[in-house]
Amino acid sequence: MRHSVPKLTAADIEQLDTLQQAMQSAADAGDANAFFTANAAFHGFLVDKAGNGDLKSIYESLIDRMRRYRTPSLDLRGGMAMSIDEHAAILHAVRNGNADEAAHLIAEHIHVPQGILEEELENGELGARS
Repeated sequence: MRHSVPKLTAADIEQLDTLQQAMQSAADAGDANAFFTANAAFHGFLVDKAGNGDLKSIYESLIDRMRRYRTPSLDLRGGMAMSIDEHAAILHAVRNGNADEAAHLIAEHIHVPQGILEEELENGELGARS
């Protein structure tokens, strides 16, 4: 985020808005596959704009590995609506040119499911989710 936000043009922000709207439309339709397609495009667009080939390579490898965890991750974060709210906050920071805030918000967005799983493990509740 710290590398991509300063490089974003008005057209780039429009593209992110379009992807955010696509996530919203998919959520409204209950179409998780379309949601995840737009979600991956949103994140991938920001990675591309960072202009860092190593980052892009690592990102693509991780995304490929994470595909099977998409639905459980969404369930942990509270569904598509919660994810859309998180993306909206990230996009607001991006639109304002606040790379530090966008980086903070995207880090929280990524760590939400991890934090819930860790809390459930601590409380012995993880088995109840299965």
